[in-house]
Amino acid sequence: MELVNTIETKIYKVRKLSVMLDSDLANFYNVETKRINEAV
Repeated sequence: MELVNTIETKIYKVRKLSVMLDSDLANFYNVETKRINEAV
């Protein structure tokens, strides 16, 4: 459950949309931020 709580703290609301920063995703997957951006 701690992992779920950690992820939930990284989700932000912007104009009624749930968003997550690319740097937070990169940390979660243990990759460089530029790799996340390349995948998108």
